[in-house]
Amino acid sequence: MFDVFRSFRIDIRKRFEDYLPINEFTVLRVLKEQGKKKVSHVATELQVSSSHITAASEKLIDKGLATRSRCDTDRRVVFLEVTEAGALLVEKMEALKRDYVKEKFSVLTDEELNMMLLAYRKLKG
Repeated sequence: MFDVFRSFRIDIRKRFEDYLPINEFTVLRVLKEQGKKKVSHVATELQVSSSHITAASEKLIDKGLATRSRCDTDRRVVFLEVTEAGALLVEKMEALKRDYVKEKFSVLTDEELNMMLLAYRKLKG
């Protein structure tokens, strides 16, 4: 099971490499889904350090995919927000991921898919 998920992650990273590294994509996706957020919130959401988010956001800002602003009342607080170009890129990359998953699961019959879903539900509790 771990090998299957690892191969999925590797394949998706390869499909994404023409667009963005996966770490930048995950930051951008959070911003698209949740709107303008503090760097610390994004870090907590992704379970990484604020410095990791700062490094990824610098690259996204340089590419015109995100913007940074400071809080008016507390200059230490930094907000990130996705740009229109960034939101469009997230949609495109999500479509690539959906197409990949559909392709991979197309080899399974409906019965196999149902058995797999039942097994995952049991494991999830």
